[in-house]
Amino acid sequence: MDILVPNQLPYPLWSEECATSADLRSTHCAALQQQGVMLFLEDCTLEALDTFAQALSVSPNSAALREWRGLCYLKLGQYDKALAEFDQVVILETNSANAYYNRAVCYYLLGDRMEALEDLNRSITLNPKSENAYANRARVYCALGRYGEAQSDCDSLLLLNPDCPEALRLRLELLDDELCWEEDGSAPGG
Repeated sequence: MDILVPNQLPYPLWSEECATSADLRSTHCAALQQQGVMLFLEDCTLEALDTFAQALSVSPNSAALREWRGLCYLKLGQYDKALAEFDQVVILETNSANAYYNRAVCYYLLGDRMEALEDLNRSITLNPKSENAYANRARVYCALGRYGEAQSDCDSLLLLNPDCPEALRLRLELLDDELCWEEDGSAPGG
């Protein structure tokens, strides 16, 4: 499963002047976030994690910082820690489709398919044009043996993007699973 990074990257603040200490703290936090994002994008994940921790010490209720820190933990394979960060993000920002999506990735990687499915459903409700959410929900449906629903998600994905290679690949996998099931009488994928 792929992760989704936030839609907006922090803006550069290098030329802004600050008048008050509150502005200075805010600017310092935003600069740390900018630095953390750049480190994350350059695959310096441990350094990014440290930078986001510094920023969170200034602004502990920042959903954006927690989301980035969750992405770092995901990248490092620390799924429980990533899950805890995304839990905080959905508390702070209940309408964050990316947070529900990335939390679903954590659940999936931890083996909790039903929780992953719930979060993917929320993500799709909040962002019905998310190709990644439909593709990964189809994967979860396959893992649960719910092939009709997986096929429906592939169809939805193809409606969003008729040339989507992921949807075509998923459809072929579904077809292979269905053929195996018909040939030996076992459940698909098993």
